[in-house]
Amino acid sequence: MDESGNTGSNLLDPSQPLFTFVAIGINNADLNGIEKAILSLKEKHNIKSELHGKAVFKRGKDQIIRAVAELLMDNHFELFIGIAEKRYVIATYMAISDIPKFKTTLRASL
Repeated sequence: MDESGNTGSNLLDPSQPLFTFVAIGINNADLNGIEKAILSLKEKHNIKSELHGKAVFKRGKDQIIRAVAELLMDNHFELFIGIAEKRYVIATYMAISDIPKFKTTLRASL
């Protein structure tokens, strides 16, 4: 899983109001072959870290992205995408982070 739209301390940057989450589902049977192919691709292009789209494109290596996309399509992957407005993500996070405090307070008052 990866995300896009994290603007650091400027969470409500009006020029980037959306936050996206993307995950790729791969069958366990295909996992080893895909891992080997990606490691080989990284070695071929001398990439030591993760295959991060922004860094790969900056290096002029868009053929890597194309190769990974072809590899995944050949192995019938599932794509899971979530898009949310940041203000709602922040409100949800704030509510969730207060739930343990609420449970503790409720338990203490019983």
